[in-house]
Amino acid sequence: MKTLKVQLPDSLAEQLKILACPMGKTKSEVACEALAGYLARIGSSPRSSFATLARDLVGRIEGPDDLAANKEHLADYGR
Repeated sequence: MKTLKVQLPDSLAEQLKILACPMGKTKSEVACEALAGYLARIGSSPRSSFATLARDLVGRIEGPDDLAANKEHLADYGR
C-alpha cells in the first residue's frame, strides 16, 4: 500500500472527520473509498479514448464545423 499526503481545506477535512466517526472508519478509509468511487465513475482505465476523456468539453468551443470545408484552413497543413 502506498502513502499519499493530501492537503485539504479545513471545511473538507471537517466533513471527512464527521463522516468517518459514525461509520467506525478512519479518515483514510473514507477518503480511499471516495477516491475509488470517483475513479470508477470517470473511468480510470489508461485505455480511455480521447473522446471519453474530453466528453465534458464537447460543444464548448465555437468555430467552423469542419475545417476541411474551407481550403484556406488547410493551406499550410503539413509544412
